[in-house]
Amino acid sequence: MLQFSYNQPTNSNAIYPSPVTASANLSTVLLDFSQSYDLSTTPEVIATVLNTTGRGNPWVVFSITGSSAPTASGQYNVDIWEYEAIGTLGIWINQTTEWDATGIKWNGTGGGVTRTVKLATERAYVSGSNETTITQYTSPNENGQYYVYNG
Repeated sequence: MLQFSYNQPTNSNAIYPSPVTASANLSTVLLDFSQSYDLSTTPEVIATVLNTTGRGNPWVVFSITGSSAPTASGQYNVDIWEYEAIGTLGIWINQTTEWDATGIKWNGTGGGVTRTVKLATERAYVSGSNETTITQYTSPNENGQYYVYNG
């Protein structure tokens, strides 16, 4: 089971794709989260692949930032894909067309993706921003004890 925490700076996990093998020298994968409770989705999370992939090493080790994880805690299905980026992105300084004559996304981020190879569908637990914090008492005088008597 994969584990992600919204409150951690980075989250690393590993999968063993079967029956497919990840492409050689894969640099990123696409994660599509679907919550088991209400079927809400967090699609198209880009994960950085941390190892060299291919026939010699079928494992895919990847990492995402915590803020890319879903914000709601719970159980998720995660579809993990190889993908290709599509579309043209506009950067203001490079554009010569007028605002209303341009039909592309601005600011140089985002664009479309085409999912090419499904590497795996995995279960994941996400610790989101909606969980309460747990106070841990570490000094010896803050530990308590109690007795239970059977009558």
